[in-house]
Amino acid sequence: KESDKVICVSTHTLDELKKIDSNKLSKFQFIPNGVDINTYKPIKIDRDRFLKEKFNIDVKNKIVLLYIGRLEYGKGVNILSGVVSEMEDIALLLVGDGPEKENLQKNNNVMCLGYVNDAEIKNKILNSVDIFVFASLYENFPSVICEAMAARLPILSTKVGMVPELLGNREEVLVSTNNVAEFRDKLINLINDEGLRKKESRLNYEYAKNNLDWKKVADEYLHLYNNLVNN
Repeated sequence: KESDKVICVSTHTLDELKKIDSNKLSKFQFIPNGVDINTYKPIKIDRDRFLKEKFNIDVKNKIVLLYIGRLEYGKGVNILSGVVSEMEDIALLLVGDGPEKENLQKNNNVMCLGYVNDAEIKNKILNSVDIFVFASLYENFPSVICEAMAARLPILSTKVGMVPELLGNREEVLVSTNNVAEFRDKLINLINDEGLRKKESRLNYEYAKNNLDWKKVADEYLHLYNNLVNN
């Protein structure tokens, strides 16, 4: 109540706050999360060698999917495990830790890499996979989506928080929450359609570069601050 401005990192949150207090719409402003495009970026890498040497896993001749985040029910990791459980030649890499880890490791298509804090290693992992997958039940503005976009990855995600807007509301890569069958169908379509993967990779990278670079986001905060100070 005492603040001059309330910054929302997603339009989803902005809309929710407007519903709560429509009389103070001018207090609410959207400024997105950002990503360091000098850290998370496309690089050339021998993925089979890197993943074998760093994590002792073999993904040769497999379609490799990646999820980064906490391994808990609300993040939809059980849905992802269910999606790939009956798919041949698929490897789902999970970067993170959490209470569902033990159950997830029972799936032969799932490989848990543990928590990765090093940004350089994370970027190498991002550049070692074919598709980034995200099945969370609720989100605001997940930074891992920004990182995957900056690394030029195609992304398949549930319709949560800011994600649909980030992905241009393109139905080919957006899935209803808690729907294994729909997720599997759209994943198979993305795997089989090389042209779609290339298009999604390009659009994601361009959006991250043009809209989510931390330098651009910082300028928006500085502009807002100067306006508040000078008025």
